[in-house]
Amino acid sequence: MIRSEGIRYKMLRRGVEYGEIFAADAGTIRMNGKGEIKQSLQGTFFPYAVDSRGTRTEINWISDEIKPYLVINGQEHPLGVFLPAAVTPTTERGKTTLQVEAYDRCWMARDNLIENRVYFAEGTKYITALETLLASCGIAAVGITDTDSTLSTARDDWEPGTSYLSIINGLLKEISYKELWFDADGIAIVEPESVPTAKRIMHRFTDTKPDPRNEKEVGMINAYPVISKTTDIYQKPNVIVCICSSPDRTGDMKATATNQNPESPLSIQRRGRTITKFEKVDNIPSQEALQEYADHRMMENMVTGEIISIQTPLMPGFGVNDICSVKFGETAGVCIEREWEMQLAPGGTMSHKLERVVVNFG
Repeated sequence: MIRSEGIRYKMLRRGVEYGEIFAADAGTIRMNGKGEIKQSLQGTFFPYAVDSRGTRTEINWISDEIKPYLVINGQEHPLGVFLPAAVTPTTERGKTTLQVEAYDRCWMARDNLIENRVYFAEGTKYITALETLLASCGIAAVGITDTDSTLSTARDDWEPGTSYLSIINGLLKEISYKELWFDADGIAIVEPESVPTAKRIMHRFTDTKPDPRNEKEVGMINAYPVISKTTDIYQKPNVIVCICSSPDRTGDMKATATNQNPESPLSIQRRGRTITKFEKVDNIPSQEALQEYADHRMMENMVTGEIISIQTPLMPGFGVNDICSVKFGETAGVCIEREWEMQLAPGGTMSHKLERVVVNFG
């Protein structure tokens, strides 16, 4: 079956689709897993929307949102929800178009600053605190993986002028959760960090024809993958010591993560020496959480590797820092997708930057 493609842009008002806008040129969606705001949309559009009856309707560029869809063989796949940040009109030969720069809903939390100190009592669940902060930013659609972790001390340690996103991501880090990101339907995702292993692979990039029965498989476009960068891993620590001290506690908490995996080239055994890194942690819910934090920090140090750049057809279902596998020729490996970019046009391509996992510690 020949694949047909199309792009649609729906407009949302208070979360409800009310019309559609039309692109004057191919737009672009970008994901940067290391950015505060994870995804952005750029495009040129005609300055009106059309409702379901075909009637033109005005757009409120201050509060309305754009929800693009990739249409494959008539089926619509959402690609995110974006808030316009800059709308620049251009008139040429009597026709006006709008150049639009828009960001995912992380922008609602990043540009919202606290006016007074935020306070949470000792024993407050982290998830409860996070839900409160998200609601304060107007973010109601949330997908949460629950945890029983609670604040070990009362908290009001954020100065006025601090962004809600900074507070949210700080709390997420304390419980070894991912930074805040939003899925294809604009839902805030609050979930633990995942160790990049073969069991957790979400997409499989292959240089052979993908198996149509396996929705995870994605075929690469002709060009051989480019390995553009190798990170210096030789000074990476094989022991990480995390220390958390607080005037509200009696004594410091300490957790140590050690790379003793004989299969890892950076382990103490393989290296024949110890490279220790000390890290101060301001807040953590418990000794167990501090150990999990140290283990995660060790994992982060052990997965740094080559950056592999590939291209594929346009595909839905990609999130932020997804765990992937890539196979080309005799080379295969597990990767973390750090960046992707979609060219929003029928027949457009999707570029991917994958950080290859070259070592593991356990």
